Amino acid sequence: MPVSIKKTNSDAILLASKTLKNMPFSAISVKLKAISSVSDNTIKKVAEVFKITDDTLKSWIKKFAENGVEGLKNKVKKPRKPKLNDDQLTQIYKWIQKDPNLTLNALKIRVKEDFFVEISQVGLWKKLKQLGLSYITPRPKHYLQKPEKIAEFKDKIKKKD
Repeated sequence: MPVSIKKTNSDAILLASKTLKNMPFSAISVKLKAISSVSDNTIKKVAEVFKITDDTLKSWIKKFAENGVEGLKNKVKKPRKPKLNDDQLTQIYKWIQKDPNLTLNALKIRVKEDFFVEISQVGLWKKLKQLGLSYITPRPKHYLQKPEKIAEFKDKIKKKD
């Protein structure tokens, strides 16, 4: 029969209770409260109250037993490497300066052909935003819309002003 995590880490659970008394409220203190609550309740019950999974609570207990409070701190992840470098972004900026009517889809295709980089339209849009450019979608035109009547309407409005 396997030994429960509660029995194997009973010292860690008691230490969590003591450490919690000297710590201000934070994410770590919530984890310590959950760990110390295991001494009086089942892991399933504590996990339910804290709205976490049993496995999460078990991992908190193991991390605390191995590394103390440092084990409960969230690890900082490295940011993802950008798909486009500065030279490529400069080139995209030049393309847009040359032809401001380029669509995101056309830019995406051109980036793939010239730089051999697959990038989503959202990713490309974010890069354009970093460059200080905005993507303006054209207004949809109704299939019955007549350009002459629109020009006539605009002339009337200009004469009123």
